[in-house]
Amino acid sequence: MSGGEYFANVWSDAGDEGQAMLKAIVRGEAPPQFPNARAWLNEHDVLNSNGDFAVEMVRRWVKTKCV
Repeated sequence: MSGGEYFANVWSDAGDEGQAMLKAIVRGEAPPQFPNARAWLNEHDVLNSNGDFAVEMVRRWVKTKCV
C-alpha cells in the first residue's frame, strides 16, 4: 500500500464526522464535537490527546484534500 492509499483509507474510515473534524483542525477552527469520531481518530493515532494531528504528514495530506 502506498502512502496515498493509506491516507485515503484513513480519510474514508474517519467518516463524515471525522472528516469534518479534520477539516476544521487543518483550517485552524474549533472542530465540531463528535465524541465517537474523536474516539476513532484518537484510537487510530490520527489525533493526539490534545486534539491535534498526531502525525504532521497526515495534517499535510488533509490540507491538500481540503484546499
